[in-house]
Amino acid sequence: MYLYFRVVSQLLEIVVLLFDMNVRITVVPSENSSPERASPFATNGEHPSLSASNRGPVALALLGVGCFEALVRYLEILTTSASPHPDVTTTWRPVAEAVLAGTPLYLTASVDNKPPLFEYLNLAVAATNRYLGVFLLLVGLANGTVAYLLWRVHAESGRSVVGLAGGVLFLAAVPLVNGHAVNARSFTLVGMLLALRLRRATCGLAVASAGLLSQYGALAAPAVLCDRLASDAAERRPPGRLRWGVRFVGVAVAAAAVGYASVFLVWGEAAFAASLDRTLWASRRYVFEWTPSLWNGTETWAALHRRTALTLWHLLSLAAVGVLVVVRRGFGVGRGRWSPERRTFVFAASFCLPLFVRPFPTYWVYLLPWLATLSAVGLFAVVGRVREAHRRFRSSGGRG
Repeated sequence: MYLYFRVVSQLLEIVVLLFDMNVRITVVPSENSSPERASPFATNGEHPSLSASNRGPVALALLGVGCFEALVRYLEILTTSASPHPDVTTTWRPVAEAVLAGTPLYLTASVDNKPPLFEYLNLAVAATNRYLGVFLLLVGLANGTVAYLLWRVHAESGRSVVGLAGGVLFLAAVPLVNGHAVNARSFTLVGMLLALRLRRATCGLAVASAGLLSQYGALAAPAVLCDRLASDAAERRPPGRLRWGVRFVGVAVAAAAVGYASVFLVWGEAAFAASLDRTLWASRRYVFEWTPSLWNGTETWAALHRRTALTLWHLLSLAAVGVLVVVRRGFGVGRGRWSPERRTFVFAASFCLPLFVRPFPTYWVYLLPWLATLSAVGLFAVVGRVREAHRRFRSSGGRG
């Protein structure tokens, strides 16, 4: 835990130093807008240290932090101060060992409901004979990649500093929700954010990959579709948005079909039918019958979420400030236009849905990138207000 708090403190220092980069969270006017409706995400240019030539070192730093968190998790498990994720010992590792021994996938004694792409990743890791160490390393790399992609997604819209601060806050919060443990969610976020960086309809492939790693990854499809179609309309691009949407859906569906068809080709009809039953047809039971959830075992659901919210109180407090700033400034744009602020709200709303179904801390990982982004806005707003008050105090000669 000492190492973790050291990392967190260093990350938070980096976030605060971003405010000292001569980059102000300032006004980017939109059509028929006033300063009160300026973009809270926008920055007055990109600091030289965040330029294209320095993306490599920043990326390596973010990946390094993700891997360091994974190393801390691995050492905690080796020293018995922490236990592997329950699914590792009861499901994922036994499934991989059974399949490698010759049992068809989805027909093993241990029942798993993860889609095929995650099962293939699980098998590849098990084949290394270093299951826990390799998987944790991959999770650490995935978390670092999420932080990097979050930065670059916002940088493409001129929100580089907020994007990088959001990425740093994401990494700082990951251990608080067990996001550095073996899980499918970190890899799902990579596919989701990668889809936002791809402009062509082939981003449907990235969304399908997210859905083939975790069923909740499918929630990215409507959010990405909304983002792309709305941004195209806001930028007054030529007609063809409907055609793009059809291609996007077609590519995503085709990629998902290929993923499930591979199960049929490798293990046969029985495994294919079991894969559909366990990962798709059983979803209704998973959502509405299993406990705890909002509608089934409500008291336990509320208690577990309350515990996680108390753990994340600092991030949630800053995010609440960020939400107020974004809403007060009209989502950063004039009426009828699209913006990264609105995109953040759409994705945050979409990935709040898993929290209604399950209250466990790792389910917060889906929401964490967007929560961290809003927290970055809140952090800069708070620091800005404090500095403004300090400047006024000094200019008045310290006379209140």
